[in-house]
Amino acid sequence: MKDKVLHVLDVIEGYLLAIPFVLLCVLIVVDIAMRTFFQSGLSWLEEFGRYVLVFGTFLGASMAIRTDDHPRMTALLVAVPHTVRQILKIVGDLICIVGLAVVDYYSWLQIASMMRIGTMTSTLPVPLWVPYVIIPIALCTMAVRYVIETVKDVRLLVHPPKKDELATEGGEG
Repeated sequence: MKDKVLHVLDVIEGYLLAIPFVLLCVLIVVDIAMRTFFQSGLSWLEEFGRYVLVFGTFLGASMAIRTDDHPRMTALLVAVPHTVRQILKIVGDLICIVGLAVVDYYSWLQIASMMRIGTMTSTLPVPLWVPYVIIPIALCTMAVRYVIETVKDVRLLVHPPKKDELATEGGEG
């Protein structure tokens, strides 16, 4: 059941990442055509593109945690025994969770401040907090992903794989 829920969330996350970029590409083509044939373009496209880039960056960072694509110093991890490796991964994940929680807290405070002030975006008729709310949401998603990774690492620490499975993992038992 939980694997199905995680799979559905992964798929939704993938679509949420792809759709804005596809839309941006279509809008850029439309803007080029409008500028070429009608000497007029979409004045708000540059600002919209910036928001899509921020959205994609933060959502992509969350996806990178799931696929273990964030950069990390693996030289030490492959050089130590399985138990030490798992402990180092758990400590690293916990540090990430705490750091993300702190930054997430302050980003929600910033969003609340933007809502209170009522600032609007430069060229889009949208309150400024709307495009920026992805930041605290993505930080929260990233923290949840690290919690999931921590649980997996604790399970691997408590129930280590057999020797032949460790060889494919890149370390010694």
